[in-house]
Amino acid sequence: MKNLLSTFLCSLLLAGLALSCTEAPVPRAITRYNVLDSIPGERPLLDKKYTPDNAAFGKLVTVTFKDGGVQCSKLPEGVTAKSDGKGMRFVSRIPGVEFRLSGRSNDGYFSVVSDSAVLVTLSGVALSCKGLAPLQIACGEVAFMQCAGNAHNFIVDIPAGADTVKNAAAVSVAGDLVLYGGGNLSLCGSRRNALYGTGRVIVNGIQLEVENSRRDGISAVGGIAILDGNIKITSVKDAIKSKRGNVLFIDGNALLSSTGEKGDGVQSTNIYMY
Repeated sequence: MKNLLSTFLCSLLLAGLALSCTEAPVPRAITRYNVLDSIPGERPLLDKKYTPDNAAFGKLVTVTFKDGGVQCSKLPEGVTAKSDGKGMRFVSRIPGVEFRLSGRSNDGYFSVVSDSAVLVTLSGVALSCKGLAPLQIACGEVAFMQCAGNAHNFIVDIPAGADTVKNAAAVSVAGDLVLYGGGNLSLCGSRRNALYGTGRVIVNGIQLEVENSRRDGISAVGGIAILDGNIKITSVKDAIKSKRGNVLFIDGNALLSSTGEKGDGVQSTNIYMY
């Protein structure tokens, strides 16, 4: 009887192990597609329009800051520019334009308005500006900002008297923005935010550092997605803030800190981390 009981128990144990093995889900590789596809409303991040394609921007305009002034190369037909001596404002009515910025200015700025997708390449540029965003982009489609190669880029806005601009920023974007490339970008929002966008901000493989922003580090109305890259942010209020969209961390590294009593590392309705 004892041997029969032992045999019966062993049979039950083996049957249980077999059952658990057959019912267990088969492990599968979790890809970026799987992750984004499972988050409501975020699958569009995989659309082609958010994927950088440098070959699509075949019309190049170089913008060089030097000795307190700014110069640009010959403009393609459909692109116009105005300069006040320290900065330059561009309007592009054609697709496929890349603006490549380099040089240094202690009170200079770059601005572009485009109906189509536009590429702004930071190629070793250092800009600071008083009372005005040093880098301004308004795009009807998606704006791409590339940090080329190993170049280190610095963008800083400086207060000019009693600054009352609600969404002041070192980098101000009207529309969606994709940050990418292998270079480095350092931002400081001395007036308010380091980077402010009215649409969605996507970080995909960039070395980004935000130091001592007076308010938020990265603030976007339409959501913020960190797909890849290394991010370090210190701010007085929120390091990362999304007003209406989600905040996603898919890959990369993020070190976020706030020095204010009411500041958060991340402020959003929904936060997803993978």
